[in-house]
Amino acid sequence: MLLLLDQASCHTAQRSQALAAQLDIRLLWLPKRRPELNAMDHVWRELKLHISANRQYPSVGAQVDAAVLWVLSLTPTQALRKMGILAEAASSTARRRRWARATASRESSSYSPRP
Repeated sequence: MLLLLDQASCHTAQRSQALAAQLDIRLLWLPKRRPELNAMDHVWRELKLHISANRQYPSVGAQVDAAVLWVLSLTPTQALRKMGILAEAASSTARRRRWARATASRESSSYSPRP
C-alpha cells in the first residue's frame, strides 16, 4: 500500500513511520509547503466551509454524519473540482480573457460593430 503524505510533524514522527513500516505501508512524501499538490487539503477546506464553519452540532457523530452526507452528495465532477484536480472555471476564465483582449483591441481601434 502507498500513502501520500505532506510533511506535517505528526506524519514525520518516528512512531508514525514505524507504524507504517509495521503495516507494510510505503510513504510517499509531498514537498514542504505545497498543499495544492494534496487533493485532500482541498477537500478538507471545502468540508470545513460547508459543514463546520459557524455551525454547532449536538455531537461529533452528528458532524461526521453531515460531512459524510456532503461528500456523498457530490457528483464525480464536483468531487474532482473540490479536490482541485479539475479546474472549475478554466474554460470560462479563458473565455473572459479572450473577451477582455477583444474588447481592449476594439477600444484601441476604430472598430464599429455590425448593425
